[in-house]
This record gives sequence, C-alpha cells and structure tokens, in this order.
Amino acid sequence: MTKAVLERLKNKDSISPSFKFTYMLEEAIPGEFVKYIHNGDPRPILEPEEAPKEYELAQFLCFTQHLQYYIWEGVVFLSDYQGAGDLLTDPQILTNSALGEDLFSLGNLKEGFECFEKRHICNRYCDWYELEPFDINELEEEEEGGSGGESVRAPTSEKSGTVEGGHENDS
Repeated sequence: MTKAVLERLKNKDSISPSFKFTYMLEEAIPGEFVKYIHNGDPRPILEPEEAPKEYELAQFLCFTQHLQYYIWEGVVFLSDYQGAGDLLTDPQILTNSALGEDLFSLGNLKEGFECFEKRHICNRYCDWYELEPFDINELEEEEEGGSGGESVRAPTSEKSGTVEGGHENDS
C-alpha cells in the first residue's frame, strides 16, 4: 500500500496504533466456478455427460488423491477440489484420524478420509501410473470377516469397452 493510503486508514481514536478497518482481499477468479470433488467423497461431483471437460479434470484430480494416498501410505491426501479455469482454490487436507483430532480445520472430515478406499474409483490415470485398485471385498472382510477378490474400477461403456471419458479399459 502506498504511504498516502496508509495515512488515510489510520485510526487515531483506536486503542492500538493499527488501522480502523481491516480488509482481506482475494484476487478475482475469472471464469465459471466448478466444484470437482467434495471433501466427504473421493468421487467426482460432475457427470461426464453434463460437463465432459470438467469431468476429465475431476478424473485426474481423483488420480492425484490415489497417488497421494499411496505415497503417504494411507495417512493423508488432498480433497475438496474446486476452482475456475486452470486455477484450483481452497483444497482441504484430509488425514487419518490416528494423527489426532482437529488437524487442518473442521473440513478434515473423518468420514471423508475413512471412505476413501471403499469409494475411490480407479480410472485411466490410475491405470497408466499402475496404481493398484483397492480390493473392496478385502476391505469388507476386514469389517465383516469375508474373503477378498473384486477391485474398484471406473465403469466402462458397454458399446465401446472404454472407461468413462472415452479411454480404453485395460482390465
């Protein structure tokens, strides 16, 4: 701020020598705001038919969550992806509850973290990076006492045998 602006903002009647008013400004984000992934569910909010370009980005962001979860050995990943154009804003850090309570604000939803392995759907990016899909039967076995088997994969088109978004499914 310039010296003249600072002088105009000073409050001589204040208890402290601070400013009379405090303003927090964020840059204006041009374009249409899009919420890609909520912090309570690791799947895209968007439908592929409604917004194909944004859905493709959401698929990539789902992959980044899987990669983060893998690299940090099930301890942490980012979620709550949103923004406009090529600018993402205000992500939320989700952590394993074993790390403690109230880390990284109230948006660090315990249920959002705990449902990751069950609800994440591997897609072509996960496949390309050779990330292993989570075995949903094995996860259910841990909870109920069954046997493992089926893995979670992105749905395929019956017509073309491609993963949603028009890409080949290698499974």
